[in-house]
Amino acid sequence: MFLSASIKVISVIMFGLGAEYDQYWMPDPEINYPHISYGLAILSCFGTIFSSMAHQVYRNIVLKEYRQPAMETATTQPGPLRAPYPHQSYKI
Repeated sequence: MFLSASIKVISVIMFGLGAEYDQYWMPDPEINYPHISYGLAILSCFGTIFSSMAHQVYRNIVLKEYRQPAMETATTQPGPLRAPYPHQSYKI
């Protein structure tokens, strides 16, 4: 995911620099300027970067839990049914 985020960022930067410094890098320079699609591409870059960071954090959490040994649980067997006070008894 970091690879796709970095490729998107590089392509958006190249497009922005090309539109700013060289007007003739695409045909019809008078109508070629960054439209709303360029802004959406920038938002897509931020979304991809955020999702790749979230995926990496989640992966680290899952790997840490997987590598930890299992917690020991109390496996005591229930004893005989006892009355709350010694002089009482349960009648079944």
